[in-house]
Amino acid sequence: MSSWPPNYGPDSYSEIVCPRAAALIAKFMPAAPPPTTAIFLNFRQSDRIDDAVVHIRCFPNPLHHTFGLGATDKPTLNHLTFNVHHIDDIGRAKVRMEEAGVPVVYGPGRHPQSGSIFFYFLDPDGLTIEYSQGMEEFPEDNPRPPRRFPLEGGVFDYWNGKPKPGFTAVGAIG
Repeated sequence: MSSWPPNYGPDSYSEIVCPRAAALIAKFMPAAPPPTTAIFLNFRQSDRIDDAVVHIRCFPNPLHHTFGLGATDKPTLNHLTFNVHHIDDIGRAKVRMEEAGVPVVYGPGRHPQSGSIFFYFLDPDGLTIEYSQGMEEFPEDNPRPPRRFPLEGGVFDYWNGKPKPGFTAVGAIG
């Protein structure tokens, strides 16, 4: 799929924390044999962080994850992500955000699961937004198997950065 993703602007995905969706994914994806996993809403599991987060991609989209589903007791939109084309887009955007007084609440950093470089900031309503670049891509045939990461220090950032107050504080659904 040499033309994927189309070059018409930032691609995006969502990190959703929803108890029902997370329970459904956890029930069918972690132990299901590959044929069952492969047909579950046409999503493929890329990785998981213990039983806290599962990263899934909608086949045949090659990007590491389209959704991250997390376990929680209430429905929440954790953050929205915009994938940018160049690492310099990350650096320039972070500087512009800081100069404009936009709260940068995490990063820059590198996610161990997808390999992407990131930084997070808050939109005017306080919703967490991520700019990301360099996400792992999966081939359609013979992709690597899903990995399981322990929920411990450094699992969200290779560089061991820590989020600031306000990170994912807004986003309740319902």
